[in-house]
Amino acid sequence: MPLRRLGPFGRPAHRLPFLGATLILLSVACLLLGTSIARQIQEHGVAPSESNLFGVAQIEVEYVKFDRALRAAASGQGDLDDLRLWFDIFYSRVMPPETAKMFAHYLGTPEFMEPFEEVRGFARTALPMIDAPDAELRTALPTLLALSAAVEPSVRDSVLAGASTAFARSGALWEGVRESLNMSAQMLGAGVAGLVVLAATLLVLFRITENRAREIESQSSRMRTIVETSLDAIFVLDARGRIRMVNEVAQALFGLNAEQVVGRDMLSLLFEEGEARDRLAFLTEGRRPGPDERWLEATARADGRTIPIEVSVDATNTPNGYAQVAFLRDISQRRATEAALREARDRALTGERAKADFLAVMSHEMRTPLNGVLGTLELLRDTPLDDRQQELVNTMGRSGQMILGLVEDLLDLAKFDAGKVDVEPRSFDLSVLMECVIETVSPMADSAGLALTWTRGPKVTDRLIGDPRMLRHVLLNLVGNAIKFTPEGRVEIAADLEDEGEALVIRVSDTGIGIAPEDRERIFGDFETADPSYARRNRGTGLGLGIAKRIVGRLGGTIGVESEQGVGSTFWLRVPVGKAVSQPDAAPGSLRILLVEDNDINRLIARDFLRAEGHEVVEARDGMEGVARAETEAFDAILMDISMPVMDGPTSARRIRSGGGPSAGAPIVGVTAHALPEEVEAFRAAGLDACVTKPLDRARLAETVLRVTRTAGAAAPEPLCRAEMVGSMLATLGADRTAGLVAALSRQMERDLPTLADPAQPIEQRGRLAHDLAGAAASFGLMQLYKALCGVERSFKTDGAVPDERLSQLPGIWAGSRDALGQQVACAA
Repeated sequence: MPLRRLGPFGRPAHRLPFLGATLILLSVACLLLGTSIARQIQEHGVAPSESNLFGVAQIEVEYVKFDRALRAAASGQGDLDDLRLWFDIFYSRVMPPETAKMFAHYLGTPEFMEPFEEVRGFARTALPMIDAPDAELRTALPTLLALSAAVEPSVRDSVLAGASTAFARSGALWEGVRESLNMSAQMLGAGVAGLVVLAATLLVLFRITENRAREIESQSSRMRTIVETSLDAIFVLDARGRIRMVNEVAQALFGLNAEQVVGRDMLSLLFEEGEARDRLAFLTEGRRPGPDERWLEATARADGRTIPIEVSVDATNTPNGYAQVAFLRDISQRRATEAALREARDRALTGERAKADFLAVMSHEMRTPLNGVLGTLELLRDTPLDDRQQELVNTMGRSGQMILGLVEDLLDLAKFDAGKVDVEPRSFDLSVLMECVIETVSPMADSAGLALTWTRGPKVTDRLIGDPRMLRHVLLNLVGNAIKFTPEGRVEIAADLEDEGEALVIRVSDTGIGIAPEDRERIFGDFETADPSYARRNRGTGLGLGIAKRIVGRLGGTIGVESEQGVGSTFWLRVPVGKAVSQPDAAPGSLRILLVEDNDINRLIARDFLRAEGHEVVEARDGMEGVARAETEAFDAILMDISMPVMDGPTSARRIRSGGGPSAGAPIVGVTAHALPEEVEAFRAAGLDACVTKPLDRARLAETVLRVTRTAGAAAPEPLCRAEMVGSMLATLGADRTAGLVAALSRQMERDLPTLADPAQPIEQRGRLAHDLAGAAASFGLMQLYKALCGVERSFKTDGAVPDERLSQLPGIWAGSRDALGQQVACAA
């Protein structure tokens, strides 16, 4: 029993001697007083009525017997007839007429009558329950127990009161006898109280001892179980690090005998001289370890060998003195697992590097001949061909495109798995993107006899901000699949804007074979195709939809399919986009272009592609020759192969940029089969403005040359800020978001315009900065600032420098544009 529950007994063990001595003195005093009273009664011939005293005392006796029978019956061990018998005896003791004569001389005594009436009341209350049938009596037993317990003090009080009254009446005859009786009663009461206190104290002590014993036994049992079942070796040490106990795991792990190691120093037993013993020195110093000392890894001796272990130590004060507990765990398996994991990781990294190198090599080795094949076929189409020849050329072209698609799918999968695909958001024309997709897949649709159309919703604007390259890849895959799996009918593409123009939703619908419900999730996995029976008629790697799902996820969107077998399918994608301001591109006209390519076939194809666009082409057979040409002649653009003998493309680009020749500022377009993103980024760092991949596509090459060489054409004077664009921005984005964007534009201009005018900054950085600022100005309709920045960008790229007067005009144009923009925002809001 917890000490807080001892109540008034306090610390019972300390009171036992005092209570014992007091009880002994009271007993002796009572004995002497009883002897004196007996002598006095004998001398005077006076004695109390023994029958009356017997009758009073017998009430309690009969009550106790009744109560005992009641408890036995309640516990199911007694007989109800015995209970009724003892109640009848008790009832006869307390109720008239049996008690009338016996207690006649007590009836006027309040001290007796009050508790006695309570006893009688109990008897009257219990009588109906006792006389009830057995079933009802058993039901009433708990009530009777409660009533009996409540009346017990009254029984005792009535008996004591009756005895006191009898003694008082007898004492009236002789004052000395009365005083002796009173003193005897007081001493008897004190003795009874002392006995009660003593009994309670002994009971409390017994319970405390019993609970403590159980608690100690339970703790000991738990500790034994923990120690014996622990997977760790456990050493219990004294204040000087000497072993007091070890468990079975410690004996088995270290080859110890428990009896032989008790009393030995654990450090010298298990550890060699060195860092581990130094760090565990506190075990012999009699102090508790600090937070940084309680855990360490070390090497220990174990049955003639050494093993790596993990040590955890703490200490505490016990009734038997200061004790330290050390847990030692064998970590050999963990070390082996860690080593295996490191080895596996190294092998995986080596494999990844080997795969990346292989992909880079294969990209170049496969794209280079494909460039020759597909480029030659495209040039061949421009020559007069009869129908049979045209059919053969088309077949060869489709086969080459299939090989190219396989190569690009494998490369794309590897790039996504390596996490090396970055989103490049920029302004693009949705109509141009769709027309490009339609133009690319139209031959497939025509050969299959399918109608191919696209529509757009009323909310769609031409200029959006997103990654058109990734969107084109996904759309080509979805539309190509739709054509492939549609034997007859049509393929429709529908585009619309949702979420107030912030989400582009494109649906590609066909009237093909449809997809079974159980396959609609599976087909988005890698190397998964549709129904195998149909797949035999439409060969493919099964990578397209897996790559499309990765691309859409990288764009922050979702992709899915709705389909009904035999009716058709609708693949949909939803990606976030932004609205952009149209930026007109100026046609460059005929350009003078330096073509640097070591492969004769590739140089022939690129030269003819460029000449077909009306450009003048000057050829160089390697990087060294290309640098020499650029340092002595002026070119509008340079088309440079990446992998060349003598001097490669990146090195050549760096030499041209740093040479200061007439073409040092000319835009350089890399031609590469190395399509991995980190390589393209390295090319840009070397000074290349853009890259096109082999095999060359004439339209893509022309578009790239146009983009890097665009110039601003003459235009009518523009206002500082277009009011309609500000109004559209407020209607689309809201006043708060527009205000935030205006503030961001102001910070960008104030930060970057001084850098743009700083001649100490690299030319390339200033050119890119002018391009970024021009795009930001156009997005807010600041057309004068946009045109001025475009002119600066063009001068950086073509001339390698910008007149100071043009740069000095930019802060004034920005100040006026900023004020005009603020006024337009205020008026429109």
